[in-house]
Amino acid sequence: MFGLGESRRLLGRHDAARAAYGEAWTLFKQEQDRLGQANVLLGLGHLESKLGRNDAARDAYAEARTLFKQEQDRLGEANVLSGLGDLERKLGRNDAARDAYGEARTLYKQEQDRLGEANVLLGLGDLERTLGRNDAARNAYAEARTLFRQVENRLGEANGLRGLGL
Repeated sequence: MFGLGESRRLLGRHDAARAAYGEAWTLFKQEQDRLGQANVLLGLGHLESKLGRNDAARDAYAEARTLFKQEQDRLGEANVLSGLGDLERKLGRNDAARDAYGEARTLYKQEQDRLGEANVLLGLGDLERTLGRNDAARNAYAEARTLFRQVENRLGEANGLRGLGL
């Protein structure tokens, strides 16, 4: 059910995604699977953010982060923080976005997840660029590009170059 929720979310079938997430949540709760619950909440956070339901997104992210922390899943927590950074950036809450991205980046680095770190750097680069902090944006995009190149992610590398071009 969780996978179905994810695929429906990615396909833009929002109501169907929410229904599948709800069923997955119930099953994970019955099985006392906190990581499953956390992943459902992360997906819901992404869904609600996309739909502009910002308070619901923030609540889902906060609850997911708590569960990931309880389970000591640092990558899960980093994924939440990355989503939260994107949400805060969209809302113009620049300091909160920078803080979330910074925490996510630290966790990704500690877990040696270069792809996660690179994606956070793209978001940070976008934030800094919109604030007119060109040197900080340039540094973030350049670091992202380097990390994407290391993991042989050509699309990510292209996004880093696009950011540098902007």
